[in-house]
Amino acid sequence: RYPLYINVYTRIITYWGKMLISPENKIVYTVYRYLFSQHFNSDCKSPWIDCIQRILNMCGLQYVWQNHNFVNIEWLSATVNQRLKDQFMQIWSNDINCSSRGQVYKILKPYFGFEKYLDILPVKLRKKFIKFRTSNHRFPVETGRWYNIPLNERLCLLCNKGLIGDEFHYILECSALEEIRKKYINTKYWKRPNFFKFSELMTNCNCKSLRKLCVFISKIFDAVCSS
Repeated sequence: RYPLYINVYTRIITYWGKMLISPENKIVYTVYRYLFSQHFNSDCKSPWIDCIQRILNMCGLQYVWQNHNFVNIEWLSATVNQRLKDQFMQIWSNDINCSSRGQVYKILKPYFGFEKYLDILPVKLRKKFIKFRTSNHRFPVETGRWYNIPLNERLCLLCNKGLIGDEFHYILECSALEEIRKKYINTKYWKRPNFFKFSELMTNCNCKSLRKLCVFISKIFDAVCSS
């Protein structure tokens, strides 16, 4: 879901646009022209006028503000809405790619959109799954980041095989979890594991498989916290 401000800003500009094309003898048009004149010709500044100008500038529509002219109200509303969404997407993508945490999230969330697992899983399992996907845990790959430990030194404390203790490792590799893994995860994923299989498993929307995965994740959390 897109942030609420996008809808709010779109509605503000839509209202402003409708006001501009209203008959000049309407009170709303007269009041606007008065506010506009006062805003730029006196010390009586209007926060609402400032807001409209700022939104249009954000959307690269300075000429609409300067000329008080546009194609039609449908075009104005759609253009503002789309440009605000595009800007949000750029920020969202940049934040994920530049983040020092959540490397797994970058793999599992290549696009912006609603995740089906939110409807499939019960609340308890959903919380576990979200924590795992967003690196909200105490795996060595995350706790090591808190203390600026080099990535290649954030090793798993369960199997002691010199492997990085990250999400991929615990789900498909860690030998200390092998017996539990066999119970909850299909063999095709942990036999010769790779990131493609990991991504496929984590984005699977089969209710039964997803529930079993979340139970396994819960047991991973317990094992890591007790290590």
